Amino acid sequence: MSSGNIFWDKYIEFEHSQEAYDRVAALYSRILATPLQSLPSYYERFKHFASMRPAMELANEDEKQRFATEGITDDAQIRERVMTARDLLFYATMEEVNKRKPFESNVCHYILSLFCHQCVSYDNCL
Repeated sequence: MSSGNIFWDKYIEFEHSQEAYDRVAALYSRILATPLQSLPSYYERFKHFASMRPAMELANEDEKQRFATEGITDDAQIRERVMTARDLLFYATMEEVNKRKPFESNVCHYILSLFCHQCVSYDNCL
């Protein structure tokens, strides 16, 4: 599970400064598909961002094409479909995060115990 929050935060900040809001929306979609420890925080930030932007700006290229093919132009319908897709993405990724937690905590515990053991051994040598 990644905790590359600084990377994502700076990337979002950069795209915001460029006023590239479609790219900000795409970044949030990538983040929502990445098993991060802080995923719920990004999900809330995405929902806040989405509430301030036009719905079509939140859609990816495939979604835009599908909306055009289906003749969907209503902002509310587009927003509902896009937000539903991002909700499903978030919940699927959170499921992965929760599956990994026990294994990662065991690995961290094991590494920490090895490190502590080495420190004690080192102190005994001194």
